[in-house]
Amino acid sequence: MSNKAPSKLKEPTKPLVLLAENRYQVFYDFLTLGKDSSVEYDLLVAQNEKELQVLLSEQATDLLMLNLDIFPLDKRGLQDLLKAYPANLHVPVLFYTKDENSMLLQDHMQSGLVDFLVEPINPIEMRARIRTYLSVVRLQQALRSERDELLKMLQSVVPGDVVQRFLEGNIPRPKMVDDVLVMFTDFVKYTKITQEYGSQFSFEHVNNIFGAFDRIMETFDLECVKVIGDAYMISGGVNHYVEHLELRGILAGLKMIEFLKWYNQRFASEIWRIRIGMFKGPVMAGFSRTRRLAFDLWGNTVNLASRLETHGAESTITIGPQQFDTVKSMASIEPLGERIIDNWGVMELYRVNGINKQNCPAELLKLFKELDVSQFVFDNASYS
Repeated sequence: MSNKAPSKLKEPTKPLVLLAENRYQVFYDFLTLGKDSSVEYDLLVAQNEKELQVLLSEQATDLLMLNLDIFPLDKRGLQDLLKAYPANLHVPVLFYTKDENSMLLQDHMQSGLVDFLVEPINPIEMRARIRTYLSVVRLQQALRSERDELLKMLQSVVPGDVVQRFLEGNIPRPKMVDDVLVMFTDFVKYTKITQEYGSQFSFEHVNNIFGAFDRIMETFDLECVKVIGDAYMISGGVNHYVEHLELRGILAGLKMIEFLKWYNQRFASEIWRIRIGMFKGPVMAGFSRTRRLAFDLWGNTVNLASRLETHGAESTITIGPQQFDTVKSMASIEPLGERIIDNWGVMELYRVNGINKQNCPAELLKLFKELDVSQFVFDNASYS
């Protein structure tokens, strides 16, 4: 029999207890305990070591109850058994035996990782032990889930090696990263909207809109770096190489504009419109050493992306000459002429009006066509 676990394990809705036992009366006793509302669990039974191996390979278990008299596994034998099935490598094990002086039990106790009961087992004590173990397991799972979610959020904008060093207690210095795409979006007449409708109104709608933007960014392998009021800052290529960065930025920007048109139609209003500026180049990326630790980007690339946004018109994407040279065959672009950019000088600017589908990579064009902005429905938003 192969000891390799399947790639996807079953995930029971209740805690799962695996009982290594071959006596019918004991099966019944544990089933009865499992019907107690305070200790509700699903029960699997392995009557021999072969069945135990099979069940460990098929199920991620919350607690292993093992009759040491019937399954005479020493510490090494049990460790080797569990190591073969990574999903159950750290499952807590509760032994029970008729002989508290058992040499096998003494062997397990020396590891300091054992709990045991001596038969005949008191049902009240057994119920308490199971309840305690399952409560601890569920708490550990919740903590791991929160940790994984936090890591996922960090890794969406921070290079993996930086995250690892941060977890080890070493806050790394910012470093230069070449060829990073930076985009800024800003709402047109946002101050007037807030004055007319109120801060709570603005916050609720902007929060919904930015939630949709997050989904759009994820589709095109871009990331939201931060939100500053009504400004939404985007990056691409910070933590890993991304092909066709400028085109991805344009496709994402067009979808954001498309989403806002749909959003306004849904509420019979035309107040939500954005300008988008985009530039690509080197940036400093890392954690700012302030009292509130935050990941950020710095440099001329960031400043230019912000300046291009302010020079743009509503519902448009404004780009510079480098981006024009890169995407001119894949997008419909209109020259805006030379503009004076603060702290930079004169720069030729361009406005993106759409894409040239014939020249776009098929994979990105497919993502663009299949992304339905109407899926971003927020029932809590209203104009009342």
